[in-house]
Amino acid sequence: MLSSPALSPGLMPEPHLYDLVATRDGLRLSPTCEEGHRLVVELVERLGLGGAIQPRHAPKSSKGDWNGVVLPILQPSTWFKSGADARVANDVPAATKRSVAIAAEPQPNTVPISNPPPLLAPVEAEPQPEASALTSSHGKLLSEMMALNLANLARGPKKATPATRDRRYILALMMDVLGDKPVADITAEDANAVADVLASWPRYLAHYPELKGLPAQTIAKTAKKKKLPTIQRSTQGKHLMALNAFFNWCVETGNAQENPFHYVDNGRYRDAVPKKRDIFCAQDLQEIFAPKHLHRHSEPHKYWAPLIALFTGMRVNEVAQLYLDDLQTDTEVDDEGREHAILYFDISPFREGQSVKTGYSVRRVPVPKQLLDLGFERYLADVRSSGSDRLFPGLPWHEEGGPGRAISRWFNKHHLRAACGIRSEKKSLHCFRHTLTTRCERAHVPKSIIQTINGHSDGQGVDSRSYVARGSLLECRRTLDRLDYPPLELVPYASERFAPYLAQAAAQASHAERLGKEGKTVVSRRGRRPTVRISTAHVTPNA
Repeated sequence: MLSSPALSPGLMPEPHLYDLVATRDGLRLSPTCEEGHRLVVELVERLGLGGAIQPRHAPKSSKGDWNGVVLPILQPSTWFKSGADARVANDVPAATKRSVAIAAEPQPNTVPISNPPPLLAPVEAEPQPEASALTSSHGKLLSEMMALNLANLARGPKKATPATRDRRYILALMMDVLGDKPVADITAEDANAVADVLASWPRYLAHYPELKGLPAQTIAKTAKKKKLPTIQRSTQGKHLMALNAFFNWCVETGNAQENPFHYVDNGRYRDAVPKKRDIFCAQDLQEIFAPKHLHRHSEPHKYWAPLIALFTGMRVNEVAQLYLDDLQTDTEVDDEGREHAILYFDISPFREGQSVKTGYSVRRVPVPKQLLDLGFERYLADVRSSGSDRLFPGLPWHEEGGPGRAISRWFNKHHLRAACGIRSEKKSLHCFRHTLTTRCERAHVPKSIIQTINGHSDGQGVDSRSYVARGSLLECRRTLDRLDYPPLELVPYASERFAPYLAQAAAQASHAERLGKEGKTVVSRRGRRPTVRISTAHVTPNA
């Protein structure tokens, strides 16, 4: 085993990153992790041994399959063919030479190398600088800046957000194309090379096992030759925007003089006709909320989340992450001096697991009359009785994307597409937000009130930014209450309809809390859904 802290102490969180094992074929460098793989490739490049590598494809092992190749086997007979190669050996830091020599000694279950290469012979050590041997004199390497940037993005949220996941993906792809060079040395030509690879990058790469483990440029060339369907232009543009953000950050931190991706023309990645989601028409809404579907819903979020989205326009994760304490009541006085008690959703990022999209997303959204008529307050009482502190118990908060992701997957895939037969790619759960905003606009609701309800910024004009007040809680409630909807036969909530489910969710939460205190891993298991209690009455919302 080789730890070799002299290689790059600042980059290695683990002491054991790869193994060097002497075999009959030569030295096998076996990474134990992704960081170890990067160091192996870097070491081989710096020793000038690229021509001696004989990569061997193998099935994925327990230690991982880094780029689909067991890297590498270095053949002793081909290591050094000239005096120039011998000089390369003298350039290797003494600590590296000692580590390699130690690793090449006979170990248990290994065979000594016959005719060891000159690298293993004693070489007079030269004075070495204190800086890491893997850090370029031109500044920090791409891998170093990537690690720092991703660490910055990961601070705060417990789980990686989709934006962080996308950033990690495109940064890894860029390094595959350009190699691990100093960020200061990356040029506009390099940026164009990355853009060229993205232009031919195949859609659904996992569907082509023959491409697994190949270098990025080889994958792109093969996909172009075979005319495989590529990722959309908008996706390419999204990745290039992420790279622009990364290099802008490198410039701000003083590690790069300019952003090389600034020279890539982003205009070609914009659609001539901007894509926009459709709204739900009357027929869509009547099918989505048909009694035959509402009667079947066995979990409270399947019944309430689409209704809340329809009548308030809230984002799915804003709905899914609500605690009971986020349902609060406030009193406002109208122009005639009358007091109005208003129940509202308090949308904020302040409780455990909560997040918001922007600062304007922190807002109060009144509970509209339509939800109150359906029995929303009876449901709140039932959840409190179950002992849960969350509005929708049982949602998987630990998954990437938050609790809203489970609702989106169920609604878009199973309810909207399969059950309701609405298959347009422009229609999804988020279209409730488009539907409400469109109905507000058709009803001539002032923009300031629409922006308050939706959690959007004040707009660009000086009047909007500085002089026009945002909508009050009472104004927003009156707006939501008077919106016109098509006739819908909505099934009202029956008290204790979800009592068995709520009891099961409370027991699972108590069990998970107990395991957490004992330091044990919590495994999410879903058994058979409890039976729900159904009411046969219908409610038709009025304008």
